Amino acid sequence: WDLHSRLYQPKPRWDYRLTGLLALEIDNAGYLGVRKRWADTQHRKLEVLLNDVVVGLAAFAAARKLERAEQERREREWKIEQQREEEARARAALEKARREFLAPRLEAFDEMTRLHLFLGRLESTTPGAELSPRYLEFRDWAEGRLAKLRRYCSAEALQEDLAGSPLFGPDPRPPGYWPRW
Repeated sequence: WDLHSRLYQPKPRWDYRLTGLLALEIDNAGYLGVRKRWADTQHRKLEVLLNDVVVGLAAFAAARKLERAEQERREREWKIEQQREEEARARAALEKARREFLAPRLEAFDEMTRLHLFLGRLESTTPGAELSPRYLEFRDWAEGRLAKLRRYCSAEALQEDLAGSPLFGPDPRPPGYWPRW
């Protein structure tokens, strides 16, 4: 085992070289605009710089605190911006769903209006004329269609459709939409 332990020793993380000089350094300090390293020099020992070291450590702590506060402020602003974007997406989705809700009703209203004009025109052009059974069947069908369209375009039908709709009310949202925040 002695040979094994000598052959497979892990390599040291640092190479130590004894110089007799002492140094203090703040690791992972990044750039904060403050001094991070104090060391013995030829002309001064670290012991003489202890007041500077304490002041430097306090300055470093204050700079880190400011940096952390700035980071938290940026994160809060980012979250607020994300929430605003989500709300804008929700408003756009709601507006789209409302337009999709309205579109078939407008089409039905246009059809109803055209059909009403068409039937009125037919009646005005054939007063007292002998009408064929197919014409009468068509007219009955068209009048039935007109009655259905009138019911579909009525305020009562719209109120029934809106009763269970999430598109309007105190907390409107498009169907199937849930905010992510």
